[in-house]
Amino acid sequence: MASRPIDKLDYTRELRAAGFDEPQAEAVARVVLQATGQIADHAVTHAEMAQEFALARAETRALFAEFRADMRAQTDAIRAETKGQTDQLRAEMTSRFDDVRVETTAIRSEMKSQGDQLRLELLKETAPIRADTLVLKWMMGFVLAGLLALLLRAFGDMILR
Repeated sequence: MASRPIDKLDYTRELRAAGFDEPQAEAVARVVLQATGQIADHAVTHAEMAQEFALARAETRALFAEFRADMRAQTDAIRAETKGQTDQLRAEMTSRFDDVRVETTAIRSEMKSQGDQLRLELLKETAPIRADTLVLKWMMGFVLAGLLALLLRAFGDMILR
């Protein structure tokens, strides 16, 4: 919207025609012209506004790029710290697992040794019982063979007839 300049003489004539006296009309015209001049001095053109907007956009982009770089740096630092802690924890867990494995192997070896000793002691203690059992088996075999011989002698004639 284009504005046209205010003519002080025309403005003063209109004010006198409206009932203002000469000094009042000139004073009002002067004030209005000063006010419009100050407004014009402070008015911003479209080009100035576009320039300010471009400058603000550039500053915002720079701040955003700086923020993004800062966030990446912090994220990388957190990743590095987390990786260090993870590696440390993994090494500690591996060490403890190895300790448990060594202890388990020692316990297995000790249990096998004690099992072998128990087996030997049991064999020693049961050896006489096994020997006695073997003798009893032979004795029972002879008794049964003798009994069978007696039965055959006594009743053999009846069976063969």
